[in-house]
Order: sequence, then structure tokens, then C-alpha cells
Amino acid sequence: MGFDFLFAQPTFTRGFSRSLDFWGMADVYNVSDSSETADAMAMWADWKDVGTDLVEAVQHLTLPETAKAA
Repeated sequence: MGFDFLFAQPTFTRGFSRSLDFWGMADVYNVSDSSETADAMAMWADWKDVGTDLVEAVQHLTLPETAKAA
């Protein structure tokens, strides 16, 4: 799950159809059971991204010098 789980995923077809949708009937968003659930999912996604960044930073710091130069 990425940071955009509460938003509709854009496609060319949706983008084109939105230009013809003058009343906003085509806007579809992902929903959660409650605001607390949405907040919990957003916080989980944020911490997941922080963890991914930390793993990448540690891997970069522990690489041999020859691999860093490449």
C-alpha cells in the first residue's frame, strides 16, 4: 500500500471522461470505514515509507566504496 491509497488512480480514460463530466459525477475515491481507520492506514503507510528510506540509507552506508562510486 502506497501513500495514495485514498485517491483514485488516474488513467487516460478517466482523465478524458472527466473533461466531459461537467457535474462531477465521475469522481470516485477510495473510502474507509471511519476517519480513525483512514488515519491509521495513513500513519501505517507513512511509517512504512520511513522504514523503506532507513533500509535504503543503511544499505548505502554499508556498501563497499567501489560500489558507491558506480
